[in-house]
Amino acid sequence: MKKFRFPLQAALDYALHKEDMEKMALAELQAERVELTARQKEIFQALHKAEDERAAGAEMTSGELQIYNRFIDSQRKRLQRMNLAIRGLDSKIRAQRRKLVEASRKRKTLDRLKERQHSAHTQEASRLQQQESDDLHLLRLPR
Repeated sequence: MKKFRFPLQAALDYALHKEDMEKMALAELQAERVELTARQKEIFQALHKAEDERAAGAEMTSGELQIYNRFIDSQRKRLQRMNLAIRGLDSKIRAQRRKLVEASRKRKTLDRLKERQHSAHTQEASRLQQQESDDLHLLRLPR
């Protein structure tokens, strides 16, 4: 009996490659989100530090107070832009997860088909081997 050969092996290989590419794309987006979240935290801490210093600065001149106020406003705006960027990235991550799920589903479908065909091939090989054995046994029987 000849060796099992899955006729859709090229499609399965492509599905595996596609799934790996989708995983890598998702990992990149998640790493970008971690980075943005870290920067957001830094901005948030700088904003609170400046607000605390402004609140504690009873001896500040009006010029220093204006500088603190401008800095606080700029940090708030940066924080808003960062929040928008994170929300946009979250949307991209959800879309990428859907792509990954679809790629995994296609690969799993091909895997199951390969397993079924391999099982059928093995059963057919066993059946043929049993038939040959039976035929040889019949030939050896005295007539």
